[in-house]
Amino acid sequence: MSLNVLRQSVSTQLAQGSRRSFASTALRAKHYPNADQKVYNDMSGESFKDRIVLVDFYADWCRPCHMLSPVLEKSTAEGQLSGTSKLPLDLVQFDTDSEFGMQLGQQFSIRSLPTVMAFRNGKPIPGAQFVGALNEAGVSNFIKQL
Repeated sequence: MSLNVLRQSVSTQLAQGSRRSFASTALRAKHYPNADQKVYNDMSGESFKDRIVLVDFYADWCRPCHMLSPVLEKSTAEGQLSGTSKLPLDLVQFDTDSEFGMQLGQQFSIRSLPTVMAFRNGKPIPGAQFVGALNEAGVSNFIKQL
């Protein structure tokens, strides 16, 4: 290729401008293991606005809780969106053996572990909860309904 042809090619590309394509991804999922009262209070604030928050009530002694935890973490991983609302998913986990976790469990009438509730803008989504350890398909179906 001659030098003049190369210059002309570069000049043409510069004149046309950059043709850069952009890709967007969902907002990064937030994960709060061993959450406390501050995290719960923040759930109704701006940082959780327009997001679905899965709240996992668990205890360290609960074997089904240990089985469910990695499934929830994987299901709320970066890029995962809720089903119908297409909002980013976050995971907040409260240990019901902690003082605040116990109070919160009583407030939401948690009777069995694990219990997972979905929240939006700091408030529980009516009917959006499950009790017991679900497999990946079960959690995925739950998320699709949100």
